[in-house]
Amino acid sequence: MSSIEADIGIINVSGNKSPQSFRYLFSICYKSLFYFANELVNSRERAEEIVAESFSKLWLMEENLDSYETIKSFLYLTTRNACYTYLKHSGKLTEKQIQELYSNDKWEEDFFSHVIEAELLEGLTGLSEPRI
Repeated sequence: MSSIEADIGIINVSGNKSPQSFRYLFSICYKSLFYFANELVNSRERAEEIVAESFSKLWLMEENLDSYETIKSFLYLTTRNACYTYLKHSGKLTEKQIQELYSNDKWEEDFFSHVIEAELLEGLTGLSEPRI
């Protein structure tokens, strides 16, 4: 178990959720998720909403996520999917373009490149603190 996992505990153990652990998780993941979403949708306001929705989905989940890496993967994938949905509904991407993003053999490589970039830039830049 990593030190982060020890700090956040298990988000959902037999239906018992820890608000303190959840707030800590939010504080360590928000900035990089925000940057990631903002890079995809190019809208600070919409990126904030998407990331907040991703955390809400995590909180409402019934199943346990047993590691920090699993939780982080869930948050990034949920955020990415919400960004694609926003881009489709706003008319910035067509359904065909969205499907091409998913079917492209490079999509996973590109996805992880965006995640790494978001986390590096979050560490290097002074992004504003999340509004809680």
